[in-house]
Amino acid sequence: MDLTSIPMFSTLRSSMHWLDRRQKVLADNVANATMPGYQARDLEKLDFSKALSAVEKGNSAHHHHFSHGGGAASAGQGTGASSIGIVNSPGSETSPDGNSVVLEEQMMKVTETQVQYQAAVGLYKKGLGLIRMAIK
Repeated sequence: MDLTSIPMFSTLRSSMHWLDRRQKVLADNVANATMPGYQARDLEKLDFSKALSAVEKGNSAHHHHFSHGGGAASAGQGTGASSIGIVNSPGSETSPDGNSVVLEEQMMKVTETQVQYQAAVGLYKKGLGLIRMAIK
């Protein structure tokens, strides 16, 4: 059995991929918090309604709406890079040197992303447990 053929697992994997990619972008922001002129970035929000409608329609290509190769540094490169864009996400304040990274805001986003990732992993594990139980 291929787990990618089960819409729930495919959607969870796509979500985890997006969250992993977002974590890399946020880490890049934190690393550049003291670089003059650096603009904080984030990923475009996931459109859950599109993913849900794709799953309901049985569209196996919905995974490509969320995922693409490369890390935060490769924005605009690689396959499917236009699917998820990295957008400027300035903080609530900009320093005199033009840097828009607010470390407190970035750490809140990192924590939020981590909690969401852990929830997705938990759902994935529970789904696998249900399949194992059904097989027995």
